[in-house]
Amino acid sequence: MEQALVLISIVLGVAITFELENLNRLVRAPNVRWHWAQPIFAVFALMIVLMFWWMMANRADGRSITLGEFLPIMGLLVVIVLIAAAALPDRVPEEGRLDLGEYYLVNRRYQWSLVLILVATVGGSWLATLFTRYGFVQGMIRGWGEWLPMLLVGWMIFADKWWKVGAGYVAMSFIPIAWLSRTL
Repeated sequence: MEQALVLISIVLGVAITFELENLNRLVRAPNVRWHWAQPIFAVFALMIVLMFWWMMANRADGRSITLGEFLPIMGLLVVIVLIAAAALPDRVPEEGRLDLGEYYLVNRRYQWSLVLILVATVGGSWLATLFTRYGFVQGMIRGWGEWLPMLLVGWMIFADKWWKVGAGYVAMSFIPIAWLSRTL
């Protein structure tokens, strides 16, 4: 797993680099109209990168991992890099303004659909394990921490009013807080 962790670290480092380069471009540009929704998504994307790396680093048990075991992880890494790349605009127009609120509304379905792919893959895998162990009803009860984020991300895909986006972010803020409380 250690060799795989090196590749995972490199790929996730690329994701962080995308976000930081785009942030640098935005901060330095005089023609950016800032809006709260997109920077919050960027922080959320960064938390996804960090949480995934931490999850993978904690799996390092010294045993080898096969290519077949690594390919699904690589697929998730691709999704995470795409989330990070979309988290902030990669271009600022020379003329006119870049409105981050408009950017969010135009890209929200793409961004949150990528997050849904990630959350559904990881959470769905754990739910399948719970269903196998405890049956469907008990699996759903024990797996609320998996299906609830899927519902919230689904909400964010279709949230087309700022109050809905804000409510979604408030609800979703408990996910990394709960995760962080388990890892501190």
